Amino acid sequence: LPQGGKLWAATLAEAPLGEIEFTLASRHGQPKRIVRQQLRSHAVDLPAPDTEGRQVSVTCLIATEIGAPAGCKPVEWRLLTNRQVTGLEAAVELIDWYRCRWEIETLFHVLKNGCRVEA
Repeated sequence: LPQGGKLWAATLAEAPLGEIEFTLASRHGQPKRIVRQQLRSHAVDLPAPDTEGRQVSVTCLIATEIGAPAGCKPVEWRLLTNRQVTGLEAAVELIDWYRCRWEIETLFHVLKNGCRVEA
């Protein structure tokens, strides 16, 4: 960070925006479960790479699971975006987009391998 701190530490130091809850599908031998996460965000201007004086405005968003069951690794996501997070609603929208990534990856896997669209 320009002030000498660490990006993720600065984000974790912010007050929570709020909490979300969703169902996590079963995976890797773990049963499906309800996940509750606390959301924090931090906007910062970072020096643009390979330029003098130019900056890039980004928002860091961290979603940290609260009260993960014993034996389950807590779900934590760290996102870096060019979108502004002005409150809980904007943060939830970004997390929802991120949660859709597996469905999108599965779709493209089926198209490439099952339907052989690139063959």
